[in-house]
Amino acid sequence: ECNRITTGIMQAISWCLMQKGVKSGEITVDFASEKKNRLTDNELFSEDLNCDPEPLPKEFINYSERTRALYIRIVRIDRLLYENNGSIENPVHNMMNKIEKI
Repeated sequence: ECNRITTGIMQAISWCLMQKGVKSGEITVDFASEKKNRLTDNELFSEDLNCDPEPLPKEFINYSERTRALYIRIVRIDRLLYENNGSIENPVHNMMNKIEKI
């Protein structure tokens, strides 16, 4: 589970940095939308914990659940951005615009 969590977090951070590059103009949307630059591992968190969670610290279980939820949300945003052929506004970039105005 530790390896799965680490992999998910690293992939999510990489994806977020890619979106930041798109927002700043350093990376094109076409480049960011290439399969190698997207979150394509839908199966990463499809299974439950592969062990008995009873002996694990509650903080670890909580961290695992939060990581799973975050990864699933980012996968959903990735699909919205790059599988709708640009038919909707980019929510990540819109949110970044709002944050910059604060």
